[in-house]
Formats: sequence, C-alpha cells, structure tokens
Amino acid sequence: MDRVFRTLLAALAFTVLGALAPAAAQTSVEAGSFIGIGEAEGMRIVTEREGERVTGRIDDVNGKSAALDLTPVGRGSEGIVEFPGRQVFLTLIGEPQGMIAIALPLDAQGEPLPGRDRVLAFVPEGTEVPRIPAGVMPAPTTDIFVDPDVFVRSYQYWPPDGVARGYVGLEARFRPLVGLYPVVLTDVLWKICSSGQRPPELAEALRGHGVTCEQITRGVERMQQTGRFSLFKREVASELDILLNAIQCARGYTVLPAVCEPAARRTSEAAVSLVTVGAVLARYR
Repeated sequence: MDRVFRTLLAALAFTVLGALAPAAAQTSVEAGSFIGIGEAEGMRIVTEREGERVTGRIDDVNGKSAALDLTPVGRGSEGIVEFPGRQVFLTLIGEPQGMIAIALPLDAQGEPLPGRDRVLAFVPEGTEVPRIPAGVMPAPTTDIFVDPDVFVRSYQYWPPDGVARGYVGLEARFRPLVGLYPVVLTDVLWKICSSGQRPPELAEALRGHGVTCEQITRGVERMQQTGRFSLFKREVASELDILLNAIQCARGYTVLPAVCEPAARRTSEAAVSLVTVGAVLARYR
C-alpha cells in the first residue's frame, strides 16, 4: 500500500470515528466477539490478541469467512484478509463502544478498487442495539435546505458533519426556536463542535451562552465518563418532543389546542428562563 492510500485511509478513519463518538477516546482492538450494526448487520468479527497482533476471524453477510492476522499501525490494526475468491484490506480501530472496520476490496493485482471502501461499525455481542425510529432521514451530504421536522427527528442519528449541514440548512426562523430549548441546543452544538466545521450560524448559536466549542465537547466527555450522559440524553428526548410540537404548530401542520397550547406555553417559558448551554453542562457535572 502506498503512502497516499494510507493517508486517505487514515483520514477516512478519523472522520468516521468523530462521527460515531465525537467526545470519546479511541482504544486498542480488544479480544472478543463483535456483531455488525447498520450496514454491517449480519457480519461478525471474533478477535484474539497475540502480543501486539490481532488474530481471529471475520464472517461476511453471505456466511463467508476469512482469517485475521493484523499488524498494529497507529491507532488500529490492519492487514489483508483472504475471503474465498477475493482479497480485502482491513483496518480495525477500537472504540469504547466496540470497533470500526474499514474494508477496502482489492483487485487481482492487490490494488485498491476505487470507490468500493466500506466503513462498518461493530459492537460487542450481546449489546442491545436501539432501532432507528420511523421518520428518521439520512444526513445531508451537501449544502441544501433542511426541513425542520426532519432535522429534529433525525439529527441524533447523523454524524457531526451532517448535523452541521442540517443546522445551517434550516430556514432562519427555526434556528432561534431550537435555541430556546437549551438541552437540545447543547446536544446540537456538541455535534456541530465535533464536526470541525465553524459556520457563521455556529457563532450565532453560541452567542450569550458563555461557552466555547471546546468547553462543550469537554463537558459532554465528562458526562460520558461520569455516567451522566444517559440522563442528559433522556432530557434531550423530552425537550425534543415539545420542540417538534412547537415547530409543527408554527408551520400550521397541526392546530390542535391540546398540542399547540402546551407547546406555546413551554416555548414562552423557555424564552424568559434564559437557561444557557453553560448552565446545562454545569447541571450534568
């Protein structure tokens, strides 16, 4: 593998790691049995440690298996695996939640096949994997208009770059509405700050909250380390329910008093409460 290919592979790995766990440190590949999620559903990786090397087996979605004998390189372990009739260059990178596998098929000469790389997520076998709710849409990959209902329903399942694009793509009148819900705003800003993007809309959202992007990412990392992150996400979910109602009422999608009156009341209360992102982070120390 030439240096350019290794550089591109490393860049891809760091992008995906940031998407899946923006505030978590990477770990070494541990011994164990891991099952694929999302695009990797149906796959399995069994790993063992032999000194610094990672050995074991990978099973693809068609039931084909290949032996692992990977060499440590940087933050991960990599090597060529031989499936029946095909070769794949595989990189495994440890994560606190499991591992990332970057698979790049090779041609008969052992050269990478352009555009065929896949980035796959694996969790320890036995992990309860939440199902993605109905209504969740894919993250935007270009600068486009984003429906506010789609953003509110979906952003938690998007990588940081997608959240940044989605937030920028909101109609301008809906960004201040999101900003009235400080726990949701903290969650959104955490993802945007983890993306590396710094659009003008980010500075606008941070104004008056007394925190920087670095303080937000450190604060959420502290939640993860102290076990308070799940409590934070439960409060996010509660605020999101109200915010979605407020957006749908503002757009006239629903006019039911039983929905719109409580949403309007909560939005008015939020507007005068002046709870900041800094205060939310302090609450979960």
